[in-house]
Amino acid sequence: MRAPAEDKKVDLKELVEAALDAEDLTPLVRLFFDSRPPGQTGHLDKAIRESTRGDLDPDERDGDTITAALQQVEEEQTANIVQLCRTNADEIAASLLGLGNMGEQATDLRGRLVEANEALQGAGQSLLSRLTELRELSRAQQAISDTRKAVSEGAKLLQICAGVSRLLTEGKLYRALKLLERVPSDALLPGSPLNATRASGQSPTPGTNVNGSPGARQRGAALPASDLGVLQPFAAGRLQQLADSIEQQALSDVKSWLVKVRAEARSVGMGAARRAARARQTEAALAAERKALVTQLPSLASAYEAAAPIAQRLTATKGMQVASLEAASQGDLLLGIDMTLLHRGVHIHKTLGKMRTFKDYYYSNRRLQLQSDMAAPSRFLETYQPFCAQLVGFFVVEERVQRSAPDLASSSQVDVSWESAVACIKSAVESGLDAITTPLPLLYIKDFLLLCCSTLGQCGYAVGPLQEMLVVQRSRYHDLLSQALQPLVNAAAKAEPWPPLEVTTEAQAAELRDMLGLPLLVAVDAAVPQVPFQAPFTAAIPELLRLARRWVEESAAYLAGLTGLSDVTAMVRQHRDRMLVRIGVDALQKRVEGFHMAGKDPQRRSMQLVADAWALSQALPTLDDYTLVCTRGSSGKDRASKWSQKGAQHRRNASGVPHSLDTPRAGITSQSAMPRPASFSTQGAGNQAVGAMQSLQEAGERVVVRVVASQAGALMGTASLQDWLPDHAPRSNTPSEFVTDIIAFIKDELKSGQAAMPDSSFCYVARTLFDFVGKEVMALLGEDRIAAFNMFAIFRLHRDVTTLANFAETCYPPGLVNGLAEPIQFCDIMSTARLEEIIDPRKRQQSYAAIDINELVPVIDKYRELSGKSKQPESFLKRRTVDKVIRQLTLQLRDPDLSSVGAM
Repeated sequence: MRAPAEDKKVDLKELVEAALDAEDLTPLVRLFFDSRPPGQTGHLDKAIRESTRGDLDPDERDGDTITAALQQVEEEQTANIVQLCRTNADEIAASLLGLGNMGEQATDLRGRLVEANEALQGAGQSLLSRLTELRELSRAQQAISDTRKAVSEGAKLLQICAGVSRLLTEGKLYRALKLLERVPSDALLPGSPLNATRASGQSPTPGTNVNGSPGARQRGAALPASDLGVLQPFAAGRLQQLADSIEQQALSDVKSWLVKVRAEARSVGMGAARRAARARQTEAALAAERKALVTQLPSLASAYEAAAPIAQRLTATKGMQVASLEAASQGDLLLGIDMTLLHRGVHIHKTLGKMRTFKDYYYSNRRLQLQSDMAAPSRFLETYQPFCAQLVGFFVVEERVQRSAPDLASSSQVDVSWESAVACIKSAVESGLDAITTPLPLLYIKDFLLLCCSTLGQCGYAVGPLQEMLVVQRSRYHDLLSQALQPLVNAAAKAEPWPPLEVTTEAQAAELRDMLGLPLLVAVDAAVPQVPFQAPFTAAIPELLRLARRWVEESAAYLAGLTGLSDVTAMVRQHRDRMLVRIGVDALQKRVEGFHMAGKDPQRRSMQLVADAWALSQALPTLDDYTLVCTRGSSGKDRASKWSQKGAQHRRNASGVPHSLDTPRAGITSQSAMPRPASFSTQGAGNQAVGAMQSLQEAGERVVVRVVASQAGALMGTASLQDWLPDHAPRSNTPSEFVTDIIAFIKDELKSGQAAMPDSSFCYVARTLFDFVGKEVMALLGEDRIAAFNMFAIFRLHRDVTTLANFAETCYPPGLVNGLAEPIQFCDIMSTARLEEIIDPRKRQQSYAAIDINELVPVIDKYRELSGKSKQPESFLKRRTVDKVIRQLTLQLRDPDLSSVGAM
């Protein structure tokens, strides 16, 4: 067994060998420094010597052991190296000996190579001279062969060029281009358009020959590749000249086509307008036929029987209808225009790769043509049809070009051109309309423009701006229509305006009642009298309605086709009501203004004006029905007359109440003042026209009231001439003379008013007249002409007022006595000595509401007691009571709170 010290040496040695094998001395260095204390230095040899003496501590001996192990390894390695060097030295010596032998052999070989090279150079010179001669001969032979090929290809190319030139001379551009396409690609220069087109693969008609049969392109491709040599630039130049000639000829043909198209555009536009007019007439005829068939169907079961012959007729004429539809197609519009030249130009330029240039050329020329066509004519009213037809023809052709050659005319360019044309048409129409003074030219312009819009709309153009322009011009059209109608209306209003119309025949009565919707009597529910009789209106009213019907027809004719049926009806009603207000009502209003300068019988004239306004308002529903029929395109005036007759009969049946079709005025209460019955036609009447007629009627009523009130006031004025301080009470019940006169006057006016005016106006005038009489009585007592009155005068006044009240109770309408409430209550309170009750606001409100205390105070201040010569009854009113009442009422008038407190 080994000692521990020996084992340790062995381990250290193994560690040293392992570190050397790994070429990593880090473990040894770490172990070495760990074995020596810090700060201790010493030479390695000294440590080794001391270690031999054995006087070192164990740690120091470990370091020495490591050093010794390293030295031992060094010695072993040195011995190995020495042994290896000895072995290699023998091998190197043997190698040097072999190299010496090889050098001698190389020198010998070099000499032999020099000799062989000299012999080879001599033989090569002879072969080189022979090879040079052979190359020259081969090059000459190839040049001769290439020349023969070039001549052959040149001959073929010249034949093709001759054929192309011949076809160009004959004008057969398409065949010339197809023949030119058979030229081999290498015969063309790199920048040639034909070569570029072939490289891009563009060909509008691949696989077709000049006669239209397949296989020509394959034969052209079968030609051998061209090798023209120096002839190639010349051949390419000739081919380019031919291609340019084809292009120039195509452009020349397109230019001729453009000139012809512009010349034919007007005919195309006029043909389009005629076709649209025929289509409109056909549609109107079909609509009329449908309406006629509908009216002939009494029941649903007979619909099949009525449809059977029509179906057979349609089946028999199916081929004819198809032919007519094809004849009406857009292609017929362009029968005079040959599109072949344009399509050929498109094909040629597309084949030549110059489509963009051709597109710009086409657009610029068409733009110039459009600008020339858009030049506004100086005399628009005479030349608007050719002007518009030229533009319509232009865009019909453009739509056809856009469909057949979409690469030529882009949508954006066409849209820009169309917007310019729309602006030009609108400007020309608006400037041309400034010179129009009659509505008929504007109607013709509208009809023609609508026909143009119909055609252009079918082509896909946005015709909305043109239609909107026509809709905007409706105000000017209706203004011109109203200006043309105004002299006729004024003439009708001035011709014999006052006498009522004499109806002498049944036909005249039927026209007034059924067609015009006029009431033949002021009592609309009364039976129609036997002819002859007097209508409640003057002759101006039927004439005004006839003119209004003509106006409606003209208005519907303009608005037809611009908007929907419902919108057309609303527009016609709106403009019709405006016309009636501005012209009809204005003409009648001038009568009201002329009453101040009128001659005799002003109240009769004013009553007649009221009747005219009322009759005109009664005819508005029938005019509404006629407007509805006109705007819906009904054919014939018989249908309109029947419709109006049915509407008038419906309104008469719907009424069911006597005397009134007007709404009662505010503040008037009466059992006979019935509201207007609701009917389908009355609801449609324009509020503007109804309001204007109502205002005109009320204006006439006010004139009647003013005239009648002035005459009644003159009669009431005679009452002031009586003795208002009599010495005795009335000895009889006979009323005063002025009361008898006023009753006779009122009776006469009520009789004439009820016969001449409608019930609503009559009720208004009657109530207003009695209100005036009642207020006039109180005003009479307050006048300065009556300085004072006593109780006997009150008794007489009470008798007169009672007589008036009794008369009012017997008159129509009921409730007329309410107008005399104030004088009746005044006489009651004065004659019964209950004047003090008027002080109490509550009693005043309950029993004497009609008395105005503002007027009462100055009236009762004139009261005087009977003189001392007459015996004063105790029940008579005392002066001191009157003074007391005056003071209290004066205080209440100054301080309204006293009245409110008393009422509480």
